[in-house]
Amino acid sequence: MIVKRIVLLSLALLVVGAGAVVALGSRQGEREVVEGGPLDPGRESGSSASLPVPVGGAASFGLLFPENGGDAPATFETVELAEASDGLEIVGAYVQPLRAPGVGMLNGFPPRGAAAGRQQLDGAEIAPGETLRLVVGLRARTAGWQTGKGFRVRYHVGDTTYVASFGYGVRLCAPYRKWFGRCPAP
Repeated sequence: MIVKRIVLLSLALLVVGAGAVVALGSRQGEREVVEGGPLDPGRESGSSASLPVPVGGAASFGLLFPENGGDAPATFETVELAEASDGLEIVGAYVQPLRAPGVGMLNGFPPRGAAAGRQQLDGAEIAPGETLRLVVGLRARTAGWQTGKGFRVRYHVGDTTYVASFGYGVRLCAPYRKWFGRCPAP
C-alpha cells in the first residue's frame, strides 16, 4: 500500500515536472527586454508641450527624434505613454524623415499636409546614424487636463528588444473652448 502511494506520488510529480519543462521551453522564443539601447536619448530628452482639443479630439505630437547611435538597423515595435492620465490615449504613430515638413504639436491625427515619407511605426526601420521624427497621435477621451509624463518606445536590434524612454511631457486640455489660450504645459 505504501509502495503504491509512493509510485503514484512519483508519477504525479513527474507529470507536473514535465509540464513545467514544456512551459519553460515555450518561453524560450520570447525576447528579454533591455532598458535604453542605441535609440535611448539619455538625459537630453525632456521638455513639455500642451494643446487644447475637443473632448474626444485628437492631436499630433511630433517632437520626438529617435537617433540610432548603434551599428545595426533598429526596428520599431510600439510606443506607449509613461505615467498617463486615464483620459489620455494613443491613437496611432508613425515615423518620417527629418526633411519632411515638421509637425510639432497640431490638432488632428494624422495632421494635414504631413504625409511626406510617413511610415507606420510598427515595423519601420532606422539605420545606424539616422535620426527620424516620431509622430504620436493622442486623444483626450474625457474633459480636463489629460497628461502624460513621457513616452516609451519599444524596438529591437537583432534578437534583443529594447525600450527607450523619452521624458517629453504632453498635455491635452479638453474641451477646446474652455482651455483655449490657457492650457498649461505639464
